[in-house]
Amino acid sequence: MVSMDGSEMYAELDLAMDPIGQARLQASSNFTRNTVTLQFGRLPTTKCMARELGYRAGQWFIALVAGASEQITVAYDYDHDFDLLRDAMLEASIWDRVQPLLVPKNIDNITGGAEGALAAEASWLESSMYRGLERHHALADALALRAAWRAACCG
Repeated sequence: MVSMDGSEMYAELDLAMDPIGQARLQASSNFTRNTVTLQFGRLPTTKCMARELGYRAGQWFIALVAGASEQITVAYDYDHDFDLLRDAMLEASIWDRVQPLLVPKNIDNITGGAEGALAAEASWLESSMYRGLERHHALADALALRAAWRAACCG
């Protein structure tokens, strides 16, 4: 996840040691196994159990809201992504504290146009060149979605 001011939160579900990670991997599509999970491990100290992942995410949101005067919008372009985030925070027993702070919003219809697509492509290129993160790596995609939002809405 990436805030508008550039703060980042990234964690990976341990697909080998965590029973939830094992179940998610087993249920995942070929695309996920062949494209997404192959990029795991590119950032140090990010692998964790589902409960810790949810706790880290919840604490990150709580800290972001502490610096804001109101709720924060959690923007995404695929509904299942928010479902997985919510599930992780439920697993960590922090969702009840975090839920009232968030306004979930699918922004795919806003960022999917030409300006957003060009900004996202430029962001993926930058992530690849400077961070070794390719498209479909969750952090690279979060950065690209933020770039697309800025291009489409704040240009």
